[in-house]
Amino acid sequence: MFRIASIALAAINRAQERIHHSAGRISRAGLDGPRGEGRPGDAPSAGPPQRLPAVDLAREIVDLKIAQAEIKANLKSIQTEDEVTGALLDIKS
Repeated sequence: MFRIASIALAAINRAQERIHHSAGRISRAGLDGPRGEGRPGDAPSAGPPQRLPAVDLAREIVDLKIAQAEIKANLKSIQTEDEVTGALLDIKS
């Protein structure tokens, strides 16, 4: 029975990693101009301007929503396993 919980927890961890990476890409989305542009307090750089990769905000939001749904589903699996275990223990006692 506890295998279900460990699988669900591993899936939750993977979804959290995807959320973290997606949030990082979203936070850098407005910084695709020359280095230092758009960030207050940045000193101008001595080198040529560098461009960050383009970020598809719509795709990032969809990925966040998918990860959110995965977390909810896996939490429900853990809850269901807990309820089944409780019911089996009640029957046994």
